[in-house]
Amino acid sequence: MNAAPINVIFFDLGDTLMVHNKPWGQVLASASQRMEADGVKNHWIDPESGLGDEFLRLLKEYYLRRDRDLIESTTFKLLREILSHDRVSDRHVKILLDKFYSETRDNWSAHPHAEEVLNFLFNKGYSLGLLSNAADREDVDQLLDRFKFSRFFKLVLTSADVGYRKPHPFIFKRALREMKSEPENTLMIGDRLDADIIGALRLGLRAIWVDTMQIGNSLFSDADYKVVNNLSELTQLL
Repeated sequence: MNAAPINVIFFDLGDTLMVHNKPWGQVLASASQRMEADGVKNHWIDPESGLGDEFLRLLKEYYLRRDRDLIESTTFKLLREILSHDRVSDRHVKILLDKFYSETRDNWSAHPHAEEVLNFLFNKGYSLGLLSNAADREDVDQLLDRFKFSRFFKLVLTSADVGYRKPHPFIFKRALREMKSEPENTLMIGDRLDADIIGALRLGLRAIWVDTMQIGNSLFSDADYKVVNNLSELTQLL
């Protein structure tokens, strides 16, 4: 990498600092049904409403749309719109959504080396930030608390906070501004070539790709980025 000193390091969260356990299709289906069951139990929704199936259908459409246009709404807005004609308060919508996320959170485990790496970099004096493509900020906060990662990060910024997903430049620019860091002094670490690495490189950030699938170690021949196959290798590079 070039000679400019690195002062700030941004991490991705999902599949970088965490790993998922089961295929997401079955987890999302189960979480949607759990949410519907809770709404029926509390008499907030009609038992014949089909809320779980409708939410899952629209959620999949939303995932495809946001990957295409990089605009992030929130799952709260999505569920609020589905229930707009029902006598369901915003508070009840949040409760139902938490039932959904309580199941998806159970599908995540902390990467075995995540705490070790974060602790190493934190103690070396780097300012750490988290940039996550996520449709619900509270879900991210709860995951960070669950795995005891919160204490390491000076900044936590999600696409739900800013309305745009990585690799859109807006979320990177916002993070740089809040951390008062220049691109050449900032490093992005993530598992997604498209979202994390390309997005960072386009704005002049440095980047390390966590290539756990060992897809390959070449993106652009002249790009200033490195590749690791395991998170633990970061302690040898930084």
